[in-house]
Amino acid sequence: MRAQLFDPGLPAEPMRLRLGPARDVQDRCIARVSGNGEYIIRAPLAECGNKVMFTESAVLYSNLLLYYPPPSSPGVQVEGAAISVQCEYKRRYTVSSSALRPTWSPFTFVQSAHLDLDFHLRLMTDDWNSERPSSVYFLGDTVNIEASVDHRHLPLRLFVSSCVATLTSDVNSYPRYPFIDHQGCFTDSQLSGSNSRFLPRVHNNLLQIQLEPFLFHQDPRHTMYITCYLEAEPKNNPVKKACSFISDRWRSVDGNDQACESCDDAVSSTESSHKVVQRSRRDPND
Repeated sequence: MRAQLFDPGLPAEPMRLRLGPARDVQDRCIARVSGNGEYIIRAPLAECGNKVMFTESAVLYSNLLLYYPPPSSPGVQVEGAAISVQCEYKRRYTVSSSALRPTWSPFTFVQSAHLDLDFHLRLMTDDWNSERPSSVYFLGDTVNIEASVDHRHLPLRLFVSSCVATLTSDVNSYPRYPFIDHQGCFTDSQLSGSNSRFLPRVHNNLLQIQLEPFLFHQDPRHTMYITCYLEAEPKNNPVKKACSFISDRWRSVDGNDQACESCDDAVSSTESSHKVVQRSRRDPND
Protein backbone atom coordinates (compact mmCIF):
# COMPACT_ATOMS: atom_id res chain seq x y z
CA MET A 1 0.00 0.00 0.00
CA ARG A 2 1.21 3.52 -0.71
CA ALA A 3 1.90 5.54 2.41
CA GLN A 4 0.38 8.64 0.79
CA LEU A 5 -3.14 7.35 0.87
CA PHE A 6 -4.86 10.62 -0.02
CA ASP A 7 -4.17 13.50 -2.37
CA PRO A 8 -2.58 15.99 -2.17
CA GLY A 9 0.12 13.83 -0.63
CA LEU A 10 -1.19 13.49 2.90
CA PRO A 11 0.60 10.45 4.38
CA ALA A 12 -1.37 7.99 6.49
CA GLU A 13 0.20 6.52 9.60
CA PRO A 14 0.57 2.71 9.31
CA MET A 15 -1.24 2.11 12.60
CA ARG A 16 -4.31 3.75 11.03
CA LEU A 17 -4.52 1.06 8.35
CA ARG A 18 -5.76 -2.45 9.08
CA LEU A 19 -7.26 -5.43 7.33
CA GLY A 20 -10.70 -6.37 8.61
CA PRO A 21 -12.62 -5.11 11.66
CA ALA A 22 -10.72 -3.71 14.65
CA ARG A 23 -10.12 -6.10 17.54
CA ASP A 24 -6.61 -6.21 18.96
CA VAL A 25 -4.70 -3.13 17.84
CA GLN A 26 -1.41 -5.05 18.30
CA ASP A 27 -2.21 -7.96 15.98
CA ARG A 28 -0.74 -8.74 12.57
CA CYS A 29 -3.71 -7.26 10.70
CA ILE A 30 -2.28 -3.77 11.13
CA ALA A 31 -0.03 -2.25 8.45
CA ARG A 32 3.74 -2.04 8.91
CA VAL A 33 6.33 0.12 7.17
CA SER A 34 8.00 -1.80 4.33
CA GLY A 35 10.16 1.00 2.86
CA ASN A 36 10.07 3.05 -0.35
CA GLY A 37 7.06 4.98 0.88
CA GLU A 38 4.91 1.82 1.17
CA TYR A 39 3.20 -0.18 3.90
CA ILE A 40 2.54 -3.90 4.04
CA ILE A 41 0.21 -6.31 5.88
CA ARG A 42 1.24 -9.97 6.24
CA ALA A 43 -1.46 -12.19 7.72
CA PRO A 44 -2.78 -15.76 7.23
CA LEU A 45 -5.85 -16.20 5.06
CA ALA A 46 -7.75 -17.55 8.05
CA GLU A 47 -7.26 -14.35 10.08
CA CYS A 48 -8.30 -10.69 9.97
CA GLY A 49 -11.90 -11.53 9.12
CA ASN A 50 -11.19 -12.79 5.61
CA LYS A 51 -14.24 -14.33 3.97
CA VAL A 52 -13.94 -17.26 1.56
CA MET A 53 -16.31 -17.99 -1.33
CA PHE A 54 -16.22 -20.82 -3.86
CA THR A 55 -17.26 -20.49 -7.47
CA GLU A 56 -17.18 -23.09 -10.21
CA SER A 57 -13.70 -22.02 -11.31
CA ALA A 58 -12.12 -20.16 -8.37
CA VAL A 59 -11.65 -19.78 -4.62
CA LEU A 60 -12.11 -16.14 -3.59
CA TYR A 61 -10.88 -14.50 -0.39
CA SER A 62 -12.32 -11.05 0.26
CA ASN A 63 -11.99 -8.42 2.94
CA LEU A 64 -11.95 -4.69 3.62
CA LEU A 65 -8.88 -2.53 4.10
CA LEU A 66 -9.97 0.05 6.66
CA TYR A 67 -8.50 3.49 7.35
CA TYR A 68 -9.14 4.94 10.78
CA PRO A 69 -8.27 8.68 10.75
CA PRO A 70 -6.67 10.41 13.74
CA PRO A 71 -8.77 12.86 15.75
CA SER A 72 -9.62 15.95 13.71
CA SER A 73 -7.51 19.04 14.24
CA PRO A 74 -8.53 22.67 13.53
CA GLY A 75 -8.82 23.24 9.81
CA VAL A 76 -8.27 19.58 8.92
CA GLN A 77 -11.10 17.10 8.47
CA VAL A 78 -10.17 13.57 7.37
CA GLU A 79 -12.78 10.87 6.97
CA GLY A 80 -12.33 7.15 7.30
CA ALA A 81 -12.27 4.84 4.28
CA ALA A 82 -13.04 1.22 3.45
CA ILE A 83 -11.44 -0.34 0.37
CA SER A 84 -12.45 -3.79 -0.79
CA VAL A 85 -9.65 -6.25 -1.58
CA GLN A 86 -9.80 -9.72 -3.10
CA CYS A 87 -7.43 -12.61 -3.78
CA GLU A 88 -8.36 -15.28 -6.32
CA TYR A 89 -7.06 -18.82 -6.74
CA LYS A 90 -7.97 -20.95 -9.74
CA ARG A 91 -10.00 -24.03 -8.87
CA ARG A 92 -9.57 -26.19 -11.95
CA TYR A 93 -7.60 -28.81 -10.07
CA THR A 94 -7.08 -30.18 -6.58
CA VAL A 95 -3.82 -28.50 -5.67
CA SER A 96 -2.05 -28.05 -2.38
CA SER A 97 1.07 -25.90 -1.99
CA SER A 98 2.36 -24.38 1.22
CA ALA A 99 4.61 -22.10 -0.83
CA LEU A 100 1.74 -20.12 -2.35
CA ARG A 101 1.24 -16.61 -0.97
CA PRO A 102 -1.65 -14.25 -1.73
CA THR A 103 -1.00 -10.69 -2.91
CA TRP A 104 -3.27 -7.81 -1.92
CA SER A 105 -3.26 -4.67 -4.13
CA PRO A 106 -6.19 -2.56 -3.01
CA PHE A 107 -5.55 0.96 -4.31
CA THR A 108 -4.91 0.55 -8.00
CA PHE A 109 -6.34 -2.84 -8.87
CA VAL A 110 -7.23 -6.24 -7.49
CA GLN A 111 -4.35 -8.58 -8.15
CA SER A 112 -5.03 -12.30 -8.52
CA ALA A 113 -2.59 -14.96 -7.43
CA HIS A 114 -2.85 -18.01 -9.68
CA LEU A 115 -1.16 -21.38 -9.47
CA ASP A 116 -1.47 -22.87 -12.94
CA LEU A 117 -0.88 -26.61 -12.95
CA ASP A 118 -1.83 -28.95 -15.78
CA PHE A 119 -2.41 -32.56 -14.74
CA HIS A 120 -2.38 -35.44 -17.22
CA LEU A 121 -3.39 -39.11 -17.04
CA ARG A 122 -2.45 -41.15 -20.12
CA LEU A 123 -2.36 -44.77 -21.26
CA MET A 124 1.18 -45.53 -22.42
CA THR A 125 2.84 -48.13 -24.65
CA ASP A 126 4.87 -50.98 -23.15
CA ASP A 127 8.12 -49.02 -23.50
CA TRP A 128 6.59 -45.86 -21.97
CA ASN A 129 7.83 -43.78 -24.91
CA SER A 130 4.47 -42.72 -26.34
CA GLU A 131 0.75 -42.63 -25.67
CA ARG A 132 -1.04 -45.91 -26.43
CA PRO A 133 -3.27 -45.64 -29.53
CA SER A 134 -5.81 -48.19 -28.23
CA SER A 135 -7.63 -48.47 -24.91
CA VAL A 136 -8.55 -52.15 -25.42
CA TYR A 137 -6.92 -54.65 -23.02
CA PHE A 138 -7.28 -58.35 -22.27
CA LEU A 139 -6.93 -60.13 -18.96
CA GLY A 140 -3.25 -60.95 -18.55
CA ASP A 141 -2.07 -57.72 -20.20
CA THR A 142 -0.48 -54.84 -18.31
CA VAL A 143 -2.06 -51.39 -18.29
CA ASN A 144 0.59 -48.67 -18.20
CA ILE A 145 -0.79 -45.39 -16.87
CA GLU A 146 1.33 -42.26 -16.68
CA ALA A 147 0.30 -39.48 -14.30
CA SER A 148 2.10 -36.16 -14.70
CA VAL A 149 1.88 -32.48 -13.89
CA ASP A 150 3.28 -29.52 -15.80
CA HIS A 151 4.62 -26.70 -13.66
CA ARG A 152 7.26 -24.00 -13.79
CA HIS A 153 9.65 -22.73 -11.15
CA LEU A 154 7.96 -24.72 -8.36
CA PRO A 155 9.69 -27.57 -6.49
CA LEU A 156 6.64 -29.83 -6.48
CA ARG A 157 6.30 -33.61 -6.45
CA LEU A 158 3.33 -35.46 -7.99
CA PHE A 159 1.28 -37.95 -5.95
CA VAL A 160 -1.70 -40.12 -6.86
CA SER A 161 -4.02 -39.88 -3.88
CA SER A 162 -6.52 -42.45 -5.16
CA CYS A 163 -7.75 -44.24 -8.27
CA VAL A 164 -11.14 -45.93 -8.63
CA ALA A 165 -12.56 -48.09 -11.41
CA THR A 166 -16.27 -47.90 -12.26
CA LEU A 167 -18.56 -49.06 -15.07
CA THR A 168 -19.99 -45.57 -15.63
CA SER A 169 -18.48 -42.09 -15.64
CA ASP A 170 -19.99 -41.49 -12.18
CA VAL A 171 -17.14 -42.05 -9.74
CA ASN A 172 -19.63 -42.84 -6.94
CA SER A 173 -21.56 -45.47 -8.91
CA TYR A 174 -21.65 -49.18 -7.99
CA PRO A 175 -19.90 -51.50 -8.55
CA ARG A 176 -16.68 -49.61 -7.91
CA TYR A 177 -13.16 -50.71 -7.07
CA PRO A 178 -10.60 -48.33 -5.52
CA PHE A 179 -7.29 -49.93 -6.52
CA ILE A 180 -5.24 -47.00 -5.16
CA ASP A 181 -6.60 -45.58 -1.92
CA HIS A 182 -5.87 -43.83 1.37
CA GLN A 183 -3.53 -41.14 0.09
CA GLY A 184 -1.30 -43.24 -2.15
CA CYS A 185 -1.51 -46.92 -1.13
CA PHE A 186 -1.67 -49.29 -4.14
CA THR A 187 -4.08 -51.61 -2.30
CA ASP A 188 -4.68 -53.84 -5.33
CA SER A 189 -1.09 -55.10 -5.18
CA GLN A 190 -1.72 -56.73 -1.78
CA LEU A 191 -5.40 -57.67 -1.97
CA SER A 192 -5.17 -59.73 -5.14
CA GLY A 193 -1.50 -60.73 -5.15
CA SER A 194 -1.20 -58.99 -8.51
CA ASN A 195 1.86 -57.29 -9.92
CA SER A 196 0.09 -53.92 -9.93
CA ARG A 197 2.44 -51.24 -8.62
CA PHE A 198 4.02 -47.84 -8.92
CA LEU A 199 7.29 -47.93 -10.83
CA PRO A 200 10.32 -46.25 -9.18
CA ARG A 201 10.06 -42.50 -9.58
CA VAL A 202 12.09 -41.04 -12.44
CA HIS A 203 10.96 -37.40 -12.24
CA ASN A 204 9.29 -35.47 -9.43
CA ASN A 205 6.46 -34.36 -11.72
CA LEU A 206 5.64 -37.89 -12.94
CA LEU A 207 4.40 -41.25 -11.64
CA GLN A 208 4.17 -44.48 -13.65
CA ILE A 209 1.42 -46.93 -12.73
CA GLN A 210 1.27 -50.58 -13.81
CA LEU A 211 -2.14 -52.20 -13.37
CA GLU A 212 -3.22 -55.76 -14.12
CA PRO A 213 -6.63 -55.65 -15.89
CA PHE A 214 -9.71 -57.04 -14.18
CA LEU A 215 -13.45 -57.41 -14.76
CA PHE A 216 -16.29 -56.76 -12.37
CA HIS A 217 -17.70 -60.04 -11.09
CA GLN A 218 -20.74 -61.33 -13.02
CA ASP A 219 -21.16 -58.11 -14.98
CA PRO A 220 -21.30 -58.33 -18.79
CA ARG A 221 -20.07 -54.79 -19.38
CA HIS A 222 -16.45 -54.62 -20.43
CA THR A 223 -16.04 -50.84 -20.67
CA MET A 224 -14.40 -49.39 -17.59
CA TYR A 225 -13.79 -45.84 -16.35
CA ILE A 226 -10.79 -44.97 -14.21
CA THR A 227 -10.81 -41.79 -12.14
CA CYS A 228 -7.66 -40.71 -10.30
CA TYR A 229 -7.11 -37.82 -7.92
CA LEU A 230 -3.71 -36.21 -8.42
CA GLU A 231 -1.93 -33.81 -6.09
CA ALA A 232 1.21 -31.72 -6.48
CA GLU A 233 2.92 -31.14 -3.15
CA PRO A 234 6.20 -29.67 -1.90
CA LYS A 235 8.96 -32.25 -2.21
CA ASN A 236 9.60 -32.39 1.52
CA ASN A 237 5.98 -33.13 2.48
CA PRO A 238 6.25 -36.10 4.91
CA VAL A 239 2.55 -37.02 4.75
CA LYS A 240 2.13 -37.82 1.05
CA LYS A 241 3.21 -41.19 -0.28
CA ALA A 242 3.24 -43.56 -3.26
CA CYS A 243 3.43 -47.14 -1.95
CA SER A 244 3.27 -50.61 -3.56
CA PHE A 245 3.18 -54.05 -1.93
CA ILE A 246 6.25 -55.84 -3.29
CA SER A 247 7.88 -59.01 -1.90
CA ASP A 248 5.55 -59.08 1.12
CA ARG A 249 6.25 -55.54 2.24
CA TRP A 250 5.18 -51.98 1.44
CA ARG A 251 7.73 -49.99 -0.53
CA SER A 252 7.80 -46.30 -1.38
CA VAL A 253 8.74 -45.05 -4.86
CA ASP A 254 10.70 -42.29 -3.14
CA GLY A 255 12.71 -44.63 -0.90
CA ASN A 256 10.95 -43.64 2.32
CA ASP A 257 9.27 -46.94 3.22
CA GLN A 258 8.29 -45.64 6.67
CA ALA A 259 5.74 -43.41 4.94
CA CYS A 260 3.88 -46.59 3.93
CA GLU A 261 3.18 -47.85 7.47
CA SER A 262 -0.44 -46.69 7.33
CA CYS A 263 -1.16 -48.77 4.21
CA ASP A 264 -1.91 -51.95 6.21
CA ASP A 265 -4.88 -50.20 7.78
CA ALA A 266 -5.95 -49.02 4.34
CA VAL A 267 -6.02 -52.57 2.97
CA SER A 268 -8.20 -53.91 5.77
CA SER A 269 -10.84 -51.28 5.01
CA THR A 270 -10.73 -51.97 1.25
CA GLU A 271 -11.00 -55.78 1.30
CA SER A 272 -14.76 -55.83 0.77
CA SER A 273 -14.38 -53.77 -2.42
CA HIS A 274 -11.97 -56.34 -3.87
CA LYS A 275 -14.67 -59.03 -3.86
CA VAL A 276 -16.45 -57.33 -6.77
CA VAL A 277 -13.59 -57.92 -9.25
CA GLN A 278 -12.16 -61.00 -10.94
CA ARG A 279 -8.90 -61.67 -12.76
CA SER A 280 -9.28 -65.21 -14.14
CA ARG A 281 -7.66 -65.27 -17.58
CA ARG A 282 -9.92 -65.41 -20.60
CA ASP A 283 -9.55 -66.19 -24.25
CA PRO A 284 -8.97 -62.89 -26.13
CA ASN A 285 -11.82 -63.85 -28.46
CA ASP A 286 -14.30 -64.11 -25.61
